[in-house]
Amino acid sequence: MANNKYLNILSVILITILVAFATGCGGGGGSSIPTGPGTDFNPTSVQAPGSTVLANDGAMFSYSSATAANVAVKLPVDNQTAQFALVVTNPNTTAQKVRIKPESYVLGTVRNSVLPGSPDALGRLRLNQAPLESRLRVLANQRAAVDGVRASRSIRASDHSGEKVGDTVVLKVVSDWWGNNYVSRNCKLERMPFGGHCKIFVDQDSYDGLSAVTGTDAVTAADLDHFVTEFETHIYPLITTSYANFYDIDNDGRVSILLSPVYSKLGFAGLFNSNDFADNANSNQRDMIALFSPYSAKSWTGSKWLEATRETICHEMQHLVNYSAHMFFNKVGQEEEWLDESLSVGVEARYRQIRGDPILENRFTLWANSPSSVGLFNFSRALAQYGMVGLYNFFLYEQSDSDTIKALVNSTVLGRDNVAARFPALGMNGTLRNFAMAAMLDTLRNKGMIDLAKIDTAYRYKTPIGLNVAYTTVPFGYSSEAIAVPPYGAAFYLITQTPGFSSTEYQFRIESEEGRSIDVLMVRIPK
Repeated sequence: MANNKYLNILSVILITILVAFATGCGGGGGSSIPTGPGTDFNPTSVQAPGSTVLANDGAMFSYSSATAANVAVKLPVDNQTAQFALVVTNPNTTAQKVRIKPESYVLGTVRNSVLPGSPDALGRLRLNQAPLESRLRVLANQRAAVDGVRASRSIRASDHSGEKVGDTVVLKVVSDWWGNNYVSRNCKLERMPFGGHCKIFVDQDSYDGLSAVTGTDAVTAADLDHFVTEFETHIYPLITTSYANFYDIDNDGRVSILLSPVYSKLGFAGLFNSNDFADNANSNQRDMIALFSPYSAKSWTGSKWLEATRETICHEMQHLVNYSAHMFFNKVGQEEEWLDESLSVGVEARYRQIRGDPILENRFTLWANSPSSVGLFNFSRALAQYGMVGLYNFFLYEQSDSDTIKALVNSTVLGRDNVAARFPALGMNGTLRNFAMAAMLDTLRNKGMIDLAKIDTAYRYKTPIGLNVAYTTVPFGYSSEAIAVPPYGAAFYLITQTPGFSSTEYQFRIESEEGRSIDVLMVRIPK
């Protein structure tokens, strides 16, 4: 017991000496060097200039670190309720870990916000078909490499202009997750509206016990009429005026839409198959998308199935016209997968907006639950990544107009270069940074923490989305845990002033553990 008593006394003396030493080395109260224990000062930090603007509510401060590993930011302090939204984006092609460290002496705690979530049923269907979509992109590139597509893409491959309602035609449908096998289906042309732009076929054959024409899972006349109305009233005008036109490979002036139980059994919502533009035994030689039919065993019936299917039509139509524009009209090759998917998920959001439906959907929520888990690039086909790229694209639309999005689809350059060409003042990095802040501010708006009327529209969604992005709350002076940020991903923070903080300024450092460049964007949250 006596030994423990002496050890405790020695520990107190040692801590007192260390505190005195740290305080003495820290310098005076007006210095940016720490003046007390519990802080961390790096003399090689790059001081981000101009942060004094953050003395004003709604002021926005941005900084690109170029090659700096550590960025020091000094915040002006004038009251006890100051809060700052901060996003740190990774403009590199490799991942890095970032953390916040204090460079002024204060006390506080850290809270990491965690939001639960799980994929919904439609999300799982889309996740099922993702490997096949990726495989089809590879096969299309292989065909192009041997001139299988390119040689004939200025020539009509077939002529289906004579088809009539009631006709039964044989259509090939992919029947596995990897595009290796196809099945021939007898499909009846059920709808072809006069003066319209679609043909709707229903698969007449049962598949593994499921039928689209008999029993409880049959497609009804009302279902078909609903899709005709949605396509001709909303989807076709949106796609063709704001994205691109489809390549009419079969000379009928219409997009073929097939409803089949094959996709229901595979667990797919729908698919644009670029093989239908190819010249091989499994090609339908028509501009076409295929969709799943009702499936009561999996609860895909009624309004739930109708809603999922009409949004899938919209999504796959963008893939169809994007492929048409890049491979047939401009002949530059397929768009990069991340941007193609960004446009398809983004058009779904615009379609819901046109219909007056809520813009928020499950993929957006999944990304918001774990926003630093994925980036725009290195497309992994995770549902959260679909959510991120879709929200990014909807932000680009709201920051520009339909013509700008149309230019993305009809561009002769691809990927990052495509975005940079459409937004030259910001570039790819600037659009990512501003998008991340828009998502953060939409979250604060959703929580009633901010008046967005005081924020420049360049940094926010014009339409309330209803996001709840998980961010890390960092009171002045206390370091957060390191956050792993993927390429072209972001980390989200709420910087809050600690009660009792009496200095006129506070300095902290944003640090890259790998010493790579970072982009910083901050706003002082209006009171």
